[in-house]
Amino acid sequence: MENATPHHQSIRRRILRALLGVALATSICFAAVSVGAIWFLGNGARRQNIALGEKAVETSENTLKTEAERELQHIAQDQAALCDARLQRIQARAEAVATYATLLWRSAPDARDAGPAATRNPLLYAPGVSRAAVQDDAARCARIRAFLYWAQAADNSIEYVEITTVKGVCAHDPYRGESRTDYGLGALTPFPTSPEKLHDLPRDYDPRSPEWYRKAVTSGRPDWSAPSINSLTGGLAVSYYTPVWDSNHQIVAVVSACVSLEALGTQVIGSRLEHGQGILINKDLRVIAQGHAGADAGERNNVSLSHFSQVDTQEQARQLAADLRAGRSGMLQEEQALLAYAPIHSTGWTVLMFNPMDAVTAPVQDTSRMLFTLRQAIHRDMTRYEGEILLFSLVLFLIVAGVVLRQAAHLADRIVAPIQALDQSARVLATGDLDHQVEMHTDDEIEDLADTFNQMASSLKRYTHDLAETMAAKERIQGELEMASQIQRALLPRTFPAFPHRCEFDLFALMDPAKEVGGDFYDFFFVDDTHLFFLIGDVSDKGAPAALYMMVVKTLLKTEGLSGHSPEEALYRVNKTLAPDNDNAMFATVFCALLNTETGEMTFSNAGHNPPLLCTPDGIRYLALPPGVPVGPMPNSRYRSASLTLAQGDRLLLYTDGVTEAKNSEGQLFGTQRLLACVSQDVTADVTTVIRQVRSTLQAFAADAPQFDDITMVGLSFAGARKEPDSVST
Repeated sequence: MENATPHHQSIRRRILRALLGVALATSICFAAVSVGAIWFLGNGARRQNIALGEKAVETSENTLKTEAERELQHIAQDQAALCDARLQRIQARAEAVATYATLLWRSAPDARDAGPAATRNPLLYAPGVSRAAVQDDAARCARIRAFLYWAQAADNSIEYVEITTVKGVCAHDPYRGESRTDYGLGALTPFPTSPEKLHDLPRDYDPRSPEWYRKAVTSGRPDWSAPSINSLTGGLAVSYYTPVWDSNHQIVAVVSACVSLEALGTQVIGSRLEHGQGILINKDLRVIAQGHAGADAGERNNVSLSHFSQVDTQEQARQLAADLRAGRSGMLQEEQALLAYAPIHSTGWTVLMFNPMDAVTAPVQDTSRMLFTLRQAIHRDMTRYEGEILLFSLVLFLIVAGVVLRQAAHLADRIVAPIQALDQSARVLATGDLDHQVEMHTDDEIEDLADTFNQMASSLKRYTHDLAETMAAKERIQGELEMASQIQRALLPRTFPAFPHRCEFDLFALMDPAKEVGGDFYDFFFVDDTHLFFLIGDVSDKGAPAALYMMVVKTLLKTEGLSGHSPEEALYRVNKTLAPDNDNAMFATVFCALLNTETGEMTFSNAGHNPPLLCTPDGIRYLALPPGVPVGPMPNSRYRSASLTLAQGDRLLLYTDGVTEAKNSEGQLFGTQRLLACVSQDVTADVTTVIRQVRSTLQAFAADAPQFDDITMVGLSFAGARKEPDSVST
């Protein structure tokens, strides 16, 4: 600036004034940044405070959950072991009764051993059973009743033990309303089942009617029954049943131990639970017992796996069901509860323990509430401090803003007027008046800017003239390219069906050029009445040169084909014609074939083209082609041919590399595998449908990616030899 000319000194002073304004604005910005930093730090402190509190609560909750999971898993395993021991003891008592009964049935009956109970508390007989016909079974049942009480007294969850013979005699509810001394039992423990809890059975009650009895007789194996309403007690129960065999290995009776599910759930499953619920389920994932009251027997019996827990995902539900069926133990943490499960190995049942998540995390709630109160107090204090700082900054900003506005108004009075004059002149130029000249005498850079405007108007005038001539030339070229595209399309067969009077085959083809004109081509024509010559090709270049070369190659190939030459001879002759004058080294890949429409025999030759797809009833594959170089660049090139016979329904799909080398926006190629998969979608579709399906798949694959190469496809389906119509006499 020291060497500036005198007429530049005024603009320099103006710049200095502007710098003073910028300095003032910088002060304002600094104050704003300071206030923003305070606000940012305050928010950061609040967020950090909240994060620390939430982290503390989360850590405490996770610790409590971990301990609760470990404790719940131990409880489930312990209760499963206790339940397993109790059920095994019940099974052992029932098996002991069955063993004793087997010994009785394998020995001669003695009615005198029935004891006084045989008359004072008669046995239960099935309807229609003659007591005279079952005297032996009655005598044995009477003898075993004292043993039934011994088995029943083993566990207070056993309601009773009974034995039911195949002939319809049942010894159950031992000593109901009788004195124990009548049986020589002495001072035994009280009867597990009080008489007031027993129900009177209907007269037509058959003790052989329960489902578990029929399973025992049918299978001959001991097992636990499904939960059911006990006819004698009216409560929900399960029974362990085991058959009794005579000396002929025939089932003569079934011993069963009826276990109260209410007692089993209260005494075993829920004995160690402070919160939540314990559940015992069988192998069919049905509830057998629950660890607390609150649902009647019918509701508990209908509980399914979906009632056990609202698991977060279906995958967790499937895993839980699989573990329960497989007898595995495990732990599942859900949003609302913890679930632990352990198997009972002797029965295949499973103990499930639930603990509500609210009970697990209850100790953390007081800490969480205290932290929340502390955060609220800190938030109020910081908000007050920030408000005071913002108020001070606002007052300072208003003072500085007034000074800056006054300075800006003074600066605008001296600078804006010439700029407005330039703006008006620019508007005149924008209307198209390129002869307009800007008159400006400010003796500074604005005057130089006015001179630049005048020079720009002159340059724009020349540019407009040149642009008009360029656009006219471009329109002529575009029209010529459009005409060339129409000529090229006219040279290719476009009417389908191509030969409506021929029923031996079906043909369809299409071409989508990448530019106005393309280098791909195809053709098909009859050499004679029974031989169809068809071909597809791809020229190495694109645009107008490729289109010209394509027309030459296509014309030569059709000429050679109509002359009766084989495919390999036609390629040889065309290459021999093109090679000598091919200074630009252009070439074309070609696949051509000659089809006998009567026999289906096809002779084909290849000049470096992509292998067609052959679709037969045995599958879809790429056709193996004889080797051959493209036509055009190498003189005296020889070509070989191969042949195959098309069966009825066989199809060929010919295509250029614009299909397999189409790219999407990520640069991925469509490729031969995607083409094979697309054609394989419908093996019965006609060639027109197949080609259109490939085109739509290509368009979906490429999406918005530009088309870089011509896309051409030809499909041929062989239907068999042509049949002449039968002659009709009149």
